[in-house]
Amino acid sequence: MHGTCPLPERELDFLADFYMYAIAGMMMGWLSDDMREEPEEIVGRLDRLLEGEFRRAAEKFSAGEPVS
Repeated sequence: MHGTCPLPERELDFLADFYMYAIAGMMMGWLSDDMREEPEEIVGRLDRLLEGEFRRAAEKFSAGEPVS
């Protein structure tokens, strides 16, 4: 990833944190909903939703102006 779309470490960390908290929030919601959905269903939905998104977001960040 880093070789094909170079990003400053700060931007890479920001993107990683964003997706980490998004996934953690989904898992917390699932747990608070008494885990009514099967884990495989949640994972499948997240997989469809996130497939290629980190790379796409990284490409957007690398194409834009640096944020100070």
